[in-house]
Amino acid sequence: MTTDSSCEDSEVLRASSELSLPLETTTAQEEASQAFLASWDPVLAHAVSTLAGQLSIARVREKIDTHLGLLDLEELKARAFHVKSVPVTALHLLAVGGSNLIFLLVLLDNTDFLARIRRPSSWILPEQVTAEFLSEIATMRFIAAHTTIPVPALLGWNESAEPVGAPYMFMERVAGVPLAVVSHLFSREAWLQVAAQTAEFEEQLVNHPLKAIGSIVDVDGTVGPPLPHQLRVPPCEAALSSSRDYLMARLREAQSHIPDDVAWREGREYYPDREADTLTRDDLHRALSRIHDHCATLTATPDVFRLTHADWHSLNVLVRSAEDPTIVAVVDWQGAQVRPYWDERYHLFVTTLFQGFSEDGVAVPEDEVIEHYMARMENEPWPESDFWLDARVIVDSDPTGVTREEVERVLEYCVASS
Repeated sequence: MTTDSSCEDSEVLRASSELSLPLETTTAQEEASQAFLASWDPVLAHAVSTLAGQLSIARVREKIDTHLGLLDLEELKARAFHVKSVPVTALHLLAVGGSNLIFLLVLLDNTDFLARIRRPSSWILPEQVTAEFLSEIATMRFIAAHTTIPVPALLGWNESAEPVGAPYMFMERVAGVPLAVVSHLFSREAWLQVAAQTAEFEEQLVNHPLKAIGSIVDVDGTVGPPLPHQLRVPPCEAALSSSRDYLMARLREAQSHIPDDVAWREGREYYPDREADTLTRDDLHRALSRIHDHCATLTATPDVFRLTHADWHSLNVLVRSAEDPTIVAVVDWQGAQVRPYWDERYHLFVTTLFQGFSEDGVAVPEDEVIEHYMARMENEPWPESDFWLDARVIVDSDPTGVTREEVERVLEYCVASS
């Protein structure tokens, strides 16, 4: 029997954090399903516990039931038969994330695999959902073909909502547990091993540069148009060919999201520590226009473009066990995009994986782990100017939270080079 992660979706814990009144009981069918999963493979215990907690929250439960009601699960089982030509004997809801439902499919030969089904979205257009889904498939295939970063093997997929009711993919269940579940048991040596592996994965992505900024569309790493909701750019018909074009698109999008005067004043109230900062809505609008004009004068240098994981954290990194910190899978490549190297928020940083303290109260050796990681990163292609990094801070921020100091720091580059 193959085994795997208890959390294929990156938001499996987040969904359960919604505030609502708890339900008193779960149904007998749900209890039986959860008991089966726990007995089928002990590694699933964390997923079972998380799912039970989600189902006990009324508002979360209502959304899950609504989404399940849109699916033809018998059709899903029929489609699953063709993966291995073995009948499906059971289908169990395993995990619920913000964007996906995860099912465990059990076969007559006592093997299993997963079905990952998109949940409906009210804020992404249907064509964007399809593009994101197909790019996730292409990204996983690209990673498997061109790196040693472990990803679950794809067994099949369908980007259409028909006939199951939503796009879905079938994938293997990898033998491993989320780092978040076992990292509190790690020794110093285990953390150093995690740091070395993370640095190696980051090196591979940087050392496999791609030709443009946007979404991977095939196994060879061809880059197509970016996903607007992921890169925060206006809709594009083609990939972006330079850092200049990327930042200019980001600036235009940031301008379009500056709120009106009333919303601006209300937004500024959320930043009481910045009362002395006299930046106004018009100030920000003019500053973004000046930075945009400055970008237009720059040479469209391609720079280094690399694939980024959109949700790198310890629930999406699977290790073999608490005793063996070998990373056996990196999951949830939904929203992965090709970005300039200087857009460093999406690098595979080891610090993102820290969980604080071990079970006996001994702190993770963060300084040593970071030093071990950074020793591998000495030759990374950082830009010569901090202009890109400082401008990125502005376009990534809540407009009403941008400070005058941040704006003036970027405008200094524009003045100096004019």
